Amino acid sequence: MNLKMQQHLAGLHKGGIYAVVLIAFLCAAFGGGVGALTGAGFIIATLASWFTSKNKPADATPSRWWNVVTLGFIAFTAFQLLATSEPIIVAALRFVLVLIAIKLFGRFRTRDDLQIYALTLLVFAASTALSQDIVYGLFFGLYVIAGTFSMALFHLNSEVNPDEKSAQRVQISSSSRSPFDRRYMLVLGAISLVIFVSSLTIFFVFPRVGLGFFVNKSRDSMSVTGFSDSVELGSHGAIRDNPEVVMRAEFPDGRPENYQSLHWRTMTFDHYNGATWSQSVDDSERSLPTAKKGYQFTPIQTEKWKPAAAGGPAQQVDIYLEPLGVNLLPRLWPTGNVRYGNNALMVSWNPLKGGFTIDAYSDLRHTLESEVGVAYSIQQLTLPNAEELRGQTYETEQRRPDAQYLQLPNLSQDFLSLAEQVSRGAETPYEKAEAIVAHLSTSYGYTTDLPPVRDDEPIESFVFDTKQGHCEYFASTAVLMLRARGVHARLVTGFLGGAWNSMGGYLGVRQGDAHAWAEVYVPNYGWVPIDPTPAADVLPVQRGPMETWLRNAYDAARLNWMKWVIEYDLGAQIALAQKAAKFFGSGARSNPDSPQKSDDKSKSDLNLGALAYGIILLAALAILVWLSRRWLFRTQASKLQEIFARVERAGASAGVERRADEGPGVYLERLSQAFPDAAPELAALRQRYLTARFGGREPGPMQLAGMRELVAALRKKLPRKPRDSGR
Repeated sequence: MNLKMQQHLAGLHKGGIYAVVLIAFLCAAFGGGVGALTGAGFIIATLASWFTSKNKPADATPSRWWNVVTLGFIAFTAFQLLATSEPIIVAALRFVLVLIAIKLFGRFRTRDDLQIYALTLLVFAASTALSQDIVYGLFFGLYVIAGTFSMALFHLNSEVNPDEKSAQRVQISSSSRSPFDRRYMLVLGAISLVIFVSSLTIFFVFPRVGLGFFVNKSRDSMSVTGFSDSVELGSHGAIRDNPEVVMRAEFPDGRPENYQSLHWRTMTFDHYNGATWSQSVDDSERSLPTAKKGYQFTPIQTEKWKPAAAGGPAQQVDIYLEPLGVNLLPRLWPTGNVRYGNNALMVSWNPLKGGFTIDAYSDLRHTLESEVGVAYSIQQLTLPNAEELRGQTYETEQRRPDAQYLQLPNLSQDFLSLAEQVSRGAETPYEKAEAIVAHLSTSYGYTTDLPPVRDDEPIESFVFDTKQGHCEYFASTAVLMLRARGVHARLVTGFLGGAWNSMGGYLGVRQGDAHAWAEVYVPNYGWVPIDPTPAADVLPVQRGPMETWLRNAYDAARLNWMKWVIEYDLGAQIALAQKAAKFFGSGARSNPDSPQKSDDKSKSDLNLGALAYGIILLAALAILVWLSRRWLFRTQASKLQEIFARVERAGASAGVERRADEGPGVYLERLSQAFPDAAPELAALRQRYLTARFGGREPGPMQLAGMRELVAALRKKLPRKPRDSGR
């Protein structure tokens, strides 16, 4: 290889090193583990090292100075950890970046490059505790690809441009052929793909106990209207154009037709002081009783009405909630049983194990310690018939709600008269609620540009003056009118509808979908939601088609990242195996209409899931063992023997077989005498083979590639011995 090609290879190797370092740095920076000062200093140092590093043996004096700098920074890091509350992972990451910068200035030997690779791996390991977003996955993919190519460049460069301390230099080839031809690049690309796929296979199949067994998982929580201890009038309309996704809901039975009108209730308020809603009952949480595959919600919600007996199948909804800083869980009405998703294996030794609680307002909460978000499922039961709701009076039920749901601030006589006028002719609580909802939704308008109202009487100013407002004004007015008519009512906050993500097949509920409505107490049916806000006016601001497509693609990727990476543990593996067993075993099941006990079915699914998971695990381990024997433990010497075996087979096909007592050199010399046309290739192969075999150093990839090319040319020149025609 000529000098120009050697310099070109050294330049490519240097670029590969810096590419790997840059990817590792960006991963740490996007994870929030690199401050502005540290980041700027690292970038400046990296750029400076690119122009100052000459890849030549280090002088002893600069090396001593670098050692002094390293020791000084160790002392500074120790002092900062003791004097400040900075997390140790951030300090350690900064220290590793300093070591990388120092090594970039002193890339004089091959071991320096190996140390840089090792330090970048430490950066990625530390970044797993800092960044759990999908951006980490993107950087990981780039790191695998760049790392594979960079390590290949490192190995080639160490063969072509060995250290001056190396004992000997091996002549690889006298040709000027570039080592990066098309075939070589395709091989490197295939290796990168194999590494990436095998990493994914190990991740999904190898038994995992979950991150929660070692450190608490967490992500930055968002602040969302409707998840605070009070509601101020006018707060919801200010966020109607916020597209940030709060939760994602999957419907295994298919997209519901009314998904845009689904009311995801989260928090309830019963006391109104004339400007703000709050809760008057504290510390009322109690645990939900356990049920089969979950927790029983229905009996606590309504004591007399049995929604499951109303007819119609219950709809399962799988919800993935972003971290909100509170333990509230949105749900639909009427709610059946609830359970956690695959991220929480319900065993006593699982630190992610938790339960559900409910308070006096029927607000659902969780007790998980994880701050990464919550994956859970609910059953939405069949809605009651409107005629049945209208027929319920307070005389049909002995139990009454507490008087707190009739609390009223000082209201004018005009307001009380309007409430009576609007609901005139209605007798039952639900009939009065329907009349008030119809009046508000048709006589008033929704607006995001809230007109000014009187601070002392905002609701009456909305009713008699502006007649336009946010959802809180509509819901508050409905609650006050119902209470003025002797009907127990309360304010509820949560989310309305959402945007269907066609790329992910789920409903994305955004911050802009925050909404407020009312609940009215209907005897024998409990708290029934009513929404007086005009339905056509409450949709958030819609985006352009390209922006919507990009947002949907990114959000679908984030959901899969959370499901299959962040929340993926042993419980998820078992559940995945159960689903696989159900899918592949569905054809062998008996008639689904035939009676079968649910307990037997569950045990069968569990056994099939365990069997499927065991088979998958054994298959994966067998593949890993085969790959280890085929590639990891395949030495360069064995590859050299394989090359010579191909020469022996070519010689035997030409009629010259190797004798049992004949050495490789003698055999190649005899082939040269037998086939003079192939003498140049045989002479070159003889020299390279003997040098690689007995030179005291394992052959490099370019040596092996050169010998393979000689064998290929040799086989073309050697004649083939004609086969016997047989008798």
